[in-house]
Amino acid sequence: MKKFYKTDWFLKVVSILVSIMLWIYVAYFQNPEYERWIRDIPIVKTNSSSEFESGKLYISDSSMDKIDIKVKGSRKTVAKLNNKNIRVNVDLFGVVSKGEYVLDTNVFFPVNGIEIVQKQPYNYTLKVDEVVSVEKKITIEYSGALKEGRILESVNVEPEYIKLTGPENVVSTIDRAVITVDLSDKSNDFTESCYVKLYSGKKEFSDKSVTKNIEYADVKVEVCDQKEVEVNIKNINRSENVKFSSPKVLIKGNSKTLEKITSVNTKIIDASRLNGRKEIEIELDLPEGVELISGNDNKITVKIVYEN
Repeated sequence: MKKFYKTDWFLKVVSILVSIMLWIYVAYFQNPEYERWIRDIPIVKTNSSSEFESGKLYISDSSMDKIDIKVKGSRKTVAKLNNKNIRVNVDLFGVVSKGEYVLDTNVFFPVNGIEIVQKQPYNYTLKVDEVVSVEKKITIEYSGALKEGRILESVNVEPEYIKLTGPENVVSTIDRAVITVDLSDKSNDFTESCYVKLYSGKKEFSDKSVTKNIEYADVKVEVCDQKEVEVNIKNINRSENVKFSSPKVLIKGNSKTLEKITSVNTKIIDASRLNGRKEIEIELDLPEGVELISGNDNKITVKIVYEN
């Protein structure tokens, strides 16, 4: 053992122990000042007006929800601080209308003898917006195709409008409210519930600050048959040198009615009153429950040729 006391190892151990004791003495008994960053301290908003509580105002943007603070004090005192026992408040008293605000941050420590050296950010900035409600008409888009020979008769959406509520500057970016109806291989009338998507430009809109009064809209779709048939032109006072074109038209209706139809007639026209016209608009004499797919009030335009 006496030999160990005379070795270099013994001197090194003694030196280390003395150094530790000196450090403890200086750090805790002499208690010198010490600086330290305490990060990610939550910022609490206080004294918000009734305009926020009633939902008329909304904080649409703020600098951040946490703050970093550099503090100075005795090492023993600073060691007691952390981001859970330091309280940072922002007083919203006076924030009663939309606009941009720069507010002070108030810091409260659980112990005395602490000095604030630096704050990041130093001030708290926020943007306040009015909460508005607007209605958007729900538009319909389609995917897939009906079975061959079938066409859409009518499409009804209930409700027709969706109500959107949120910050004015956010709601104003919403262009459309859209539902997509799948027509794939459908041949009969059907009803389905479709999710209402919001779009800002070409991108689907998603922002939790905006609420919808509905998520789905009910769609009732009526489907009917279509058929191409010839048109028989009915005229009086026919002249051998006056010829009419023989158009074909697409008609729609229920399948049982269309099965019996091979052609449709026009209302009677007087060929003697054409007065050299090259075309004439004629109304079709369609059976009940049958309509033209396209056209103006079941009317068609027929070309006229005069032969010498």
